[in-house]
Amino acid sequence: MNYFIFVLFGSVIFGFSSIRIIREGDQALVERLGRYSGRKLNPGLSFTWPLVDRVVHQETVRERVLDIPPQKCITRDNVAISVDAVVYWRIMDLEKASYKVGNLRDAMVNLVLTQIRAEMGQLELDETFTARSEINE
Repeated sequence: MNYFIFVLFGSVIFGFSSIRIIREGDQALVERLGRYSGRKLNPGLSFTWPLVDRVVHQETVRERVLDIPPQKCITRDNVAISVDAVVYWRIMDLEKASYKVGNLRDAMVNLVLTQIRAEMGQLELDETFTARSEINE
């Protein structure tokens, strides 16, 4: 009788520890024995092997907003201006976003700031007022 209760209790714990619920709009990556197994969990109910599989990097794949702080830039005619930006982004490939980039947010901020400086450096001050739609692209 005690053996049966022990096996039943162990089976219930094993079953519940293998269930993973991924929220709508999220994805998660599974590592097997510490190495990425190539398995991606999509929204809904998923099963993993306890003690072998581990869910890592659960992220939303919905569109998000990144607010870029004001940045000083120099135009082509050597006028200092302050420029800020808002970037709408979403993760297209969770594997690359998780394993190829150390800090995704900082990498995006640096990329956007570099692009802003490059674009502003090609324009004169008067052109910055009229070329807003071209800059946004």
